[in-house]
Amino acid sequence: MDTIRSHAQDFVSKCLAPAEPANDGKQTPVKSHPLFIAQYAMAACCRGFLEKWHRIPKGSELTAKQQEILHQNSIACQIMERIEKASRDSVYIAADFTDLGEYNAVRQALLRLEKAGIIQKIMRGVYYYPRYSELIQEYEAPSPSKVAEAIARKFNWTIAPCGDTALNILGLSTQVPAKWSYISDGPYHQFRIRNLSIEFKHRNNREISGMSPSTATIIQALKAIGKENIEETQLSVIRRYLGDDERHTVLSETQHSSAWIRETVKRICSEEEEKDNV
Repeated sequence: MDTIRSHAQDFVSKCLAPAEPANDGKQTPVKSHPLFIAQYAMAACCRGFLEKWHRIPKGSELTAKQQEILHQNSIACQIMERIEKASRDSVYIAADFTDLGEYNAVRQALLRLEKAGIIQKIMRGVYYYPRYSELIQEYEAPSPSKVAEAIARKFNWTIAPCGDTALNILGLSTQVPAKWSYISDGPYHQFRIRNLSIEFKHRNNREISGMSPSTATIIQALKAIGKENIEETQLSVIRRYLGDDERHTVLSETQHSSAWIRETVKRICSEEEEKDNV
């Protein structure tokens, strides 16, 4: 982050601050660096844009105060650098970037990036960086699970997928849920986002607190299947989902679950069971 902040300050001082910058109007490439993308989003890519959108006239050197204001726009540059480095299916809220600046400054930077068409708004305060699919000739929809996680961060909820959603995430079902369902320690809420429906069902916090996402998802998937309907093939799928280092955690975190859940998890994490099915 220090590097891109330095790049932003260097760009302002050398390419915007002079009264007559060299190659004015062509000093900012459209692509190739998150800084340049953000400069366009902030309408701060040349003196012409500064005059039109920021009312800073051409022909005079930028004051220290004006340069400082433009330096503050480097928050958008830092946001873009982080987004560029993250997984493309990531979904963001303002709180994800408050280490870069004050909340309102981050919020405004996200709004400007969205207005510039660089990121897209999923719902109020929730954004993603869309990937264009050559196959379907349009931008891909955001990941439902990533959207749910972002909403949970936004409202400070603890959540876990349940029902068909948990089965889908673990690979126990190939059917895409008509409604993505999660248990939550927050109030009941349902969100309609484009063609996507996400439901949060209120549950006691003790059902999901103090558990890793893997443990919570496995418990909810087992409940969705039902004690009498569990088959060895399903346990094998869950076993493959878990990494070796996660098995100890899941065993530990299900110690106080109902007896049948606890015993089923022991079967899933058992090395002997795994060898018998190889």
